[in-house]
Amino acid sequence: MPATHRTSGSTPLFEDVTVVELGQYVAAPYAAELLAHGGADVISIEPVDGGPTRHNSPLGSPGDGRQYVIKARGKRALPCSIGSREGRELMERLVAEADVLITNLRPGAALSLIHISEPTRLESKSRMTA
Repeated sequence: MPATHRTSGSTPLFEDVTVVELGQYVAAPYAAELLAHGGADVISIEPVDGGPTRHNSPLGSPGDGRQYVIKARGKRALPCSIGSREGRELMERLVAEADVLITNLRPGAALSLIHISEPTRLESKSRMTA
């Protein structure tokens, strides 16, 4: 369970929320980080060789880029090759079980990468909105 911010005796706001983050650089990772700090279970999907921020401004060990370390707090990272059949199947299962999909890819790009159409997404997860 990720570290959360809360006052004594209170329940984290997003405690029972599962988030799949398919983003890069700032917007999507930051939004998912905020949800993680609020108690959400955030699964960050990244390329098998690590996202681009893993290698920017390294803090010491390889793969520990400054921006990555900051935006990865409270999340679980899952390397995934979305271009492969196995990667797409994994993404489809994750998205089917998630409450939220956060992405900052081009409009429709994330859904087309994992072969999920808008009507299918809305039918399978009525709480999910575009």
